[in-house]
Amino acid sequence: MTLRITPSGEACGASVTGVDLSAPLNDGEVAGIRAAWLEHLVLAFPGQRMSDDDLERFTLYFGPFGEDPFIAPVPGRKHIIAVSRAATETGPIFAEAWHTDWSFQATPPAGTCLYGI
Repeated sequence: MTLRITPSGEACGASVTGVDLSAPLNDGEVAGIRAAWLEHLVLAFPGQRMSDDDLERFTLYFGPFGEDPFIAPVPGRKHIIAVSRAATETGPIFAEAWHTDWSFQATPPAGTCLYGI
């Protein structure tokens, strides 16, 4: 596969295709994704199917895991949290505006990986 970066045309963001995040990446793929991240700040990887192991492996290409003292992880996965909202929920949306979760830490993580299912 050939890594393809398609800028969103907005202030930030790009779509990344031509890579399978369910498989280990080679050094060139990691370097290409890192360069795209630094240039575009937010990356989307459409059409990916990832297991929890895949998500953790991909995350570690870009730095160590962060530690969140306030949010419990999913059972059996110290570094994965579930962010969800049922269609029937009617209460206010918590943190509905852009925010950063870890900027208060002495050494916050470089970024966050979100996997939408």
